[in-house]
Amino acid sequence: MAIINDDYFLFNPKNALVYPDLPRTEIVSVTFDWRALPKGTQFFSSFGVGQRLIQMRAPWYQVLDALFAGGNFRMIQSHESGTSLIFAARGTWKFTDAEAFAQIRRVIDTENKFWHVQQMPFFLVTLAPFDAQSDDNDGSGFTNAFMLFLSHEDTFDAARVRLLAHEMFHHWNPMSMGPVGDKSLQWFTEGFTVYYEAAIPLRAGLISYADYLEDINRRLQQYQTSPIRKVTNAEWQKMSHSSGPGSQLPYTRGGAIALWADTAIRQQSDGKFSLDNVMFDLVNEAQVPEPPELNSDRVFVAFARYLRPEQAAMLRSMALDGAEVPLPQALGACAQLEQVTRAVVDTGFDESSLNAHHIAGVDPDGPAYRAGIRDGQEVFRVSIYRDDPSKDVLLGVVIDGKRQMIQYSPAKQLTVSQYQATIDDNAARTCTPF
Repeated sequence: MAIINDDYFLFNPKNALVYPDLPRTEIVSVTFDWRALPKGTQFFSSFGVGQRLIQMRAPWYQVLDALFAGGNFRMIQSHESGTSLIFAARGTWKFTDAEAFAQIRRVIDTENKFWHVQQMPFFLVTLAPFDAQSDDNDGSGFTNAFMLFLSHEDTFDAARVRLLAHEMFHHWNPMSMGPVGDKSLQWFTEGFTVYYEAAIPLRAGLISYADYLEDINRRLQQYQTSPIRKVTNAEWQKMSHSSGPGSQLPYTRGGAIALWADTAIRQQSDGKFSLDNVMFDLVNEAQVPEPPELNSDRVFVAFARYLRPEQAAMLRSMALDGAEVPLPQALGACAQLEQVTRAVVDTGFDESSLNAHHIAGVDPDGPAYRAGIRDGQEVFRVSIYRDDPSKDVLLGVVIDGKRQMIQYSPAKQLTVSQYQATIDDNAARTCTPF
């Protein structure tokens, strides 16, 4: 949503401005005129700093995905390693602006080195606070920009480094691979970015091997316990993506597919190639004046160069048909796949039915049924902490014409596959995924 306050603003064209309906790949001439802003107001955008009159010619999707900010931000900038980095922050934190800027600089430089293509010439990062004191953070990637929100007591720990790495990775996947036509490719654009959000910082020494395993295991547990993990990509597109399993699926399923694909390519090529090569190919193909659209067919063609035909067919089936993702038995010599018991959230009904606001698929042996939830009940309120089985589910349902609130525990012990380190902490310092 657009943020427009008396002291600062932060938005992009899609959520704040009236704009024409143009093909995303069309090259357009655009003028942004900010000269009516009060004198002395700081101004930042995806296209530079302090420019009140911006005139440019670019693909329409780069304009729609731009970020604009201004007001009482504090600014730090540097021009190292071929990238002009602008950090615009507001709020009070447990870290200094300089400490945050140093971490952001390290992540950007690491990802620039990873991609082996032309350095991003300019990048803007904005930081603003959420109202919560802790554990509430979010970010979004835009054209040459990243918008970060943190809670007041949060620090730049491994989780925040992964968040930064994730959103900056979007500068290349998908923003440097050509325009994306629709959300059907999120299994790749988000899921594969999930895989690299931990892999790249690990390779660069920005996070520990334990942090890497924690992140990958968390994502894999979410995938294995998702009530909709076997739905097809076409079925997923018809679901709600604003929250819940529908919003998580492309991240978790895509992350698992990326892990499988990286292993398969390395084994198929005896270590000569990896998933990295597929990503590089897709970026290099788009370094032309009119880049091709990024769609599933183009992604599958890129993979076909490195996989056997039957493996390429498996990849397509996992991504589009909801086929189960077979997890590699080991991550190099540092971790082994094991079966472990975890407390997970089991709501006891088909959560996809919430899109229709009527309960369906109630498990007669599950906690929802024992609490009084039945198929066909109208739902008017839902509160589910899907990553925290210690917190109760709260459902507002209509029973015999009366609204009732029903609360119950969704905790369930389930066996899931997780990677366990096979080496001690000292040796883990030299570990990479493969």
